[in-house]
Amino acid sequence: MAELVKKGLGTVNVESDDEVTKKLIRDFSKEEEEEPVEYKDVKVTRGNTGTITLPKGMQLEDAKKWIEREIQSEQKMMKFHRKMKAYPYDGAYAMYKAVKELFGYVDFSVRESSGESVQEMVSIKLPNGSVVNVPWGKMRFPGLDDENSFLQTKYDSKEMLFEIFGEVRKKFEPICNAIADKTEWYLKNESLYKGQAIELGSDNFSKSPDEFPKSPEFMDVKSIRDEDLIMSKVALMNYAPVMYRITKTAECRRKNIPLKHGCLLAGPYGTGKTLTARWTAKKSVENGWTFIYLKDCKLLKDALRAAAMYAPAVIFAEDIDKAMEGERSTQMNDILNTLDGIDTKNNPVITILTSNHLENINKAFLRAGRIDSLIQMGPLDAEQALVFIQKLCVDSDGNSILEPTEDFDKDFLPGAEALAGIVPAFASEVINKAKLFSLYEHGEEGKISPDNIVTAAKSFKEHIRLTEGVNEETINEKLGRQYKEVNETLLTAVG
Repeated sequence: MAELVKKGLGTVNVESDDEVTKKLIRDFSKEEEEEPVEYKDVKVTRGNTGTITLPKGMQLEDAKKWIEREIQSEQKMMKFHRKMKAYPYDGAYAMYKAVKELFGYVDFSVRESSGESVQEMVSIKLPNGSVVNVPWGKMRFPGLDDENSFLQTKYDSKEMLFEIFGEVRKKFEPICNAIADKTEWYLKNESLYKGQAIELGSDNFSKSPDEFPKSPEFMDVKSIRDEDLIMSKVALMNYAPVMYRITKTAECRRKNIPLKHGCLLAGPYGTGKTLTARWTAKKSVENGWTFIYLKDCKLLKDALRAAAMYAPAVIFAEDIDKAMEGERSTQMNDILNTLDGIDTKNNPVITILTSNHLENINKAFLRAGRIDSLIQMGPLDAEQALVFIQKLCVDSDGNSILEPTEDFDKDFLPGAEALAGIVPAFASEVINKAKLFSLYEHGEEGKISPDNIVTAAKSFKEHIRLTEGVNEETINEKLGRQYKEVNETLLTAVG
C-alpha cells in the first residue's frame, strides 16, 4: 500500500503498486516540489543607494519572480491620506519645513498643460514679524518624479484638521510617509502658534470648505509691563489661582492641583479687564502657554478646540454676555458642552472671560466647574489710587514727575481720595489732566503736586455731573415742552 500526501487533498491510499500508481506518485511529488515558495522576509531599502536583501537560500529564479511582482506592484496607483490636528497655516508651514529638511530644497511646482500653476501661494506671518510664502493645493514634491503622482493640502474647518492627501505610485509611499511624519513632528515640537499670543476673529474659523481661513494675528506683548496691571488687593488675591496655574504649572501638577480653571471678570467699562488680558498674555508666553485672545465671544467653542490643539493654553474672551445671555439656545448649549467635555488632563486649558453685565448671564454658565473664580472689577479705592498715581506720573523714560515728598502715602492721600470712585480708564485721563495743570503752573521742569491731582479729579467729576442724565430722551422732552409752550403762546396771540 502506498501513501500519497498532497496539500489540500489529505491522505490517499492506493491498493496496488503497478506502473500507473508509481507514475502518479512521481507526478504528485513533482508538483509538491515545484509549488511556489512565499518569502516574507525579503528586505527592501529604497533611496539613491537602495538595496534589496534576499533571504538566505532563495534561488535566483525565485528572486527574479519576486522582483518582477514587486515592480508591478510598485507601479500601481494608490491613495494617500494623513490628517493632523492643526490650524491650516501651521500645517502648511510645518510641511514646507519638512520637505526642506528631507530634500534640502523645496520645489512643489505642478503645472497644467497650459503652463498655469495649480497651486496657491499663501503668505504666512511668523512670530518674529517676517513673512514666508508657502504653497497650498495640488503639488508634486521632490522625489515624486512621476507626472501622475501628486499630493494636495486642504483644511477641514468643521473638525479643524490639516490634511495631506493625493494619488501616488506605491513606490512613492515611503516618501509620502516621511513627509507626513516630519510634518507632524514640526507641528508637535516647533508649532507656529503654540506658546505664542494670538488673536482670533470670525474669519479664522470659516465654515465654508472652499474658503481658506485667514491667519491669526500675533499679539505684541513685549511692551507690556508688570506695573501696568491695576487691581485691588482682593481682586489680585482672587486672580492668583489663575496666574499660579500659568506661572507655577509644574508645582500645581506636583500637588495635584487641576490646571483647568474658569474665571469671569465682571465689571463696567474701564475697570481694567482688557489691560488684565494683555498682562496675562505676556505672562502666558513667558511660561510656555499659548494665549488666545478671542475677538468675538460667540466663537468660544471654536477657540476651545483650537486651545486643545495648542495646549497648555489660555483663552481670553471679552463680553461673554453676548453669547450667554437669556434662555438656553443651541449656541449656548454647544459652548457649555465644549467647556464640560474638553480633555484638560492632557490638554490644560484656562478660560478667562469678561462681562459688563453679569446680571444678564444665564446662571447655568456660572456654576462651579465652568466658572471657578468670579472676580468683581470696580473703580479705584484710595489705596489703589496711591499705586495708580505712582505708576502713571512718570515721563517717557519712566522717571517720576511727582513732587518730592518725605511721606508719599500721607502727602498724596488727598489726591488718592479724590481719585477714589473713578474707574482706571478714566483715572488715566485725570492723571493726564493733572500733568497739564502742572505744566501750566510750573512750566516744563515742574512736578505734579497733590493739588494738581485733586483739581484734575474735581474737574473730571464736574464733567460727569454736568453730563449725567443728559440723553436723547430728556433732550426731546425738553424740546417738546418748549414747542408746546411756544405753540400755546402763538394760539393765544392769534385768538
